[in-house]
Amino acid sequence: MTRRRPHQPRYHTTHLIPYLPTSRKHAAELLGVSRETINRWHNPKTTISTYQADHYAIRLGLHPGNIWPNWFDIDC
Repeated sequence: MTRRRPHQPRYHTTHLIPYLPTSRKHAAELLGVSRETINRWHNPKTTISTYQADHYAIRLGLHPGNIWPNWFDIDC
């Protein structure tokens, strides 16, 4: 019998946009992603995992709770 992984919260990438450099090229370089990824993040339906949210917040010099107000509300 396989154990199911618990539901992992997802975070909307549009919350990252205000913290990114204006240039999508510079934003991509700063976060180590492609410009296409930055473009996708402008879609309100795009989400990232807890791990990714934490990683990108740290790359921006922030705590994820500064970007996603519900960071502490979600039971992991």
